[in-house]
Amino acid sequence: MSRKEGIGIGEFSRRNGEINTSLREETEAKSEKLWIGSPFVVAKDTELPAHAPAKQIPFIISTDNLPPNLSPDELRDDLRQHIRSRYALSGLDLNPQDFNDQLIKGIKNLGEFKSGNKTIRLGIINHGSRPILLPRGAEPLHLFRVPQEAEIKGKDLETALGKAKKIQMLGQKDKDWRIHYGLNDSLEKEADGVYVKINQDRDSKFWIPDSNETLRLDEFPTFREVRQYLFDEVFKGVYGDNSMPSDHLWIGQLAPQIIAPGICGILSNDVFKEKGGKLRKYNDAFQTESPLLDGRVDEGEAFSHLVEIKGTPEWVLINYVRAE
Repeated sequence: MSRKEGIGIGEFSRRNGEINTSLREETEAKSEKLWIGSPFVVAKDTELPAHAPAKQIPFIISTDNLPPNLSPDELRDDLRQHIRSRYALSGLDLNPQDFNDQLIKGIKNLGEFKSGNKTIRLGIINHGSRPILLPRGAEPLHLFRVPQEAEIKGKDLETALGKAKKIQMLGQKDKDWRIHYGLNDSLEKEADGVYVKINQDRDSKFWIPDSNETLRLDEFPTFREVRQYLFDEVFKGVYGDNSMPSDHLWIGQLAPQIIAPGICGILSNDVFKEKGGKLRKYNDAFQTESPLLDGRVDEGEAFSHLVEIKGTPEWVLINYVRAE
């Protein structure tokens, strides 16, 4: 796999801060667009052990982390979380329900905090094979919100996949990708997402071998540099000399696509296997909570997004939303 082919899932890093800012400003006025919050900032150096359950990490929280004009209960219902790709690729994850419960409880306890930043403790999991250091100032995650009006479905999705070419699936239809059809509010069948195949080639799956050496990824200015470092120094082939244990997290490569500016893909939490020609939900697997897929290209070439997986699924489901 060439280095150009790998991208983190929706890596909204510091270099994309201006995009995030403009998105937030626009979506405050237009609720039909994707809203993306500022990254949560780690308040104190914290190391997460390898293969460890959730550890409570102190984060600095401010109004920029949360969508405007929503009550705590509305936040609980609408908010989703995105672990930034550099950290998701190393194994960081969270439990969405536990995270939101802790967040809402913490906000209620803080009361009014518009005048300044406050500290709140939130649980972060390390599924990875190495300890991970989150130093003070690291920005491992952010929140996002998808109003129903932002969803691209039905004829809009079919047009985007077809003549408009706003979402270009570069693999073979049915073999590498398939349109997913669901029922709308009128119980009519409509296109509402795309199944995308995880590359099953032996040389397209990677993992991080077990080690006590701590990973620190905040020092790389761009995701391109993080990706290069991980592939050069950290990742190993799943079927290489050090074969991966079956209970470890592995990195998979999706069939390539090009997503036009103004559109964002969102990975479903579910993963799938093919049986009898049909794709069925596969419950004995999961992927990390890093669902946002951006549409960047590298030197004019499409990326194949990367996913972080446990188990042996074959397909993921992607929904698409308006981001500007």
